[in-house]
Amino acid sequence: MNEDPYNSYTAYPAPGKRRGIGKVLVLVVIVLLLALVFWLLTLLQQAHNQNAQLTAQVASLQRKAGTSGGGSAGSGSSGGSAQPNSSCSAVVSTSLKNNIIAAMNSGNFAALQGSMASQVNLVIAGSEKGGKEAAAAAVDDMSYLNGVTPPWNFSLPAATTTDVWAKNFYGQYFTGKFFAGTTQANEVVSFQFDSCSKIDTVFMASDAALLGPAH
Repeated sequence: MNEDPYNSYTAYPAPGKRRGIGKVLVLVVIVLLLALVFWLLTLLQQAHNQNAQLTAQVASLQRKAGTSGGGSAGSGSSGGSAQPNSSCSAVVSTSLKNNIIAAMNSGNFAALQGSMASQVNLVIAGSEKGGKEAAAAAVDDMSYLNGVTPPWNFSLPAATTTDVWAKNFYGQYFTGKFFAGTTQANEVVSFQFDSCSKIDTVFMASDAALLGPAH
């Protein structure tokens, strides 16, 4: 028996049911979005916490490093700024002494800048000049000795340096690690060194008489 095409029909959901299904879908989407937002916020909070922990660890390590590196520097009254380490030598080398002699005799004080610490205590006896300054400035201030007639004698006896000069007003510049010289006209220069044998003090005097009585 054939089906009557006029009596057949397709069943569609009632309008009210379609609206109900749409609302359910919207709610599902909203819930999923809220879940996604919550998940992202959780990840951000975890990242923030990890960053805070890393920052605290770095600060703690820096404090420990500062504490372990805070000991006194070098020997000698010049109070060197560098700590002894495997990359430097506490012994003033013969080559450095020879470089100092050559620079003083030639008047090429700039040749000493590479052998200086970053800050140098430069002192001129009988003047108000004295204090820390950059190595380049110290080289410039050594021009005080420009009029000196070489040669310089850096083979001074202890009877002059440690027995006389070291016991008088400017004695601090002739103790510890120092390398001092004079000219025939009695000008004086003394270099002191930090714990890495860098020049950290330059003392100059126009006349040895300023340092104490003749020996």
